[in-house]
Amino acid sequence: MRARPLASRGLALVLVLGGLAVAPDARAQSSAPYDVEQWFAQADCASTDPVTGLTTEILFAGIIETSHSPGGPPVTTTSIEAIVVVYDASFHVYFFGSAFVAADADSVAVAPNLTAAMVADTVSVSDFFDGTTVTLAFDATFDGTGAVLRDDTNDQVSTPTTKFGTHFNGSYRDATFTGTFTLDGLAFTPDVVFLSEIAAVKQGTVSFIKP
Repeated sequence: MRARPLASRGLALVLVLGGLAVAPDARAQSSAPYDVEQWFAQADCASTDPVTGLTTEILFAGIIETSHSPGGPPVTTTSIEAIVVVYDASFHVYFFGSAFVAADADSVAVAPNLTAAMVADTVSVSDFFDGTTVTLAFDATFDGTGAVLRDDTNDQVSTPTTKFGTHFNGSYRDATFTGTFTLDGLAFTPDVVFLSEIAAVKQGTVSFIKP
């Protein structure tokens, strides 16, 4: 399964759920065949101050998530996740903070074919160590490049009375991004981009009582 870099570094990414084929004699229970759908754009970039030698790394993601529940209408939300880390050449950390906030619907947009995306918002990022807060503002436009990579995984677990099945489906496309960033009002221009990606992922869980 393709790695999700932001999730592995502390940003929780939501998954979009897909259906699962089962034997015709099984009886589906309350689990929805589609639990969550997520479209997102994410990037990881950094800049090093030539005077102080400190590197500021910014990881951010804009997420559009649709949740499905049995008997209810789909619910769509938009959110922003961000991490800011400041460290020196010896990797001593001077600031390490994150933010996960609800956002207006127009803060994130992702094209259905992953050709383009936009993420724009202003968030407060609090240091895990001392609570110091910085204000991160960004307005980034992503352009998809290259082929769309796909990842499909199916798993089943059985007990004497019940069968559980999950299905994961992901589509990922590398991207370039341009835009403006400020930290506490000061312009931030990335020197290096570690990751820039547009993606859509989904995962479903269904349980069945055996006849």
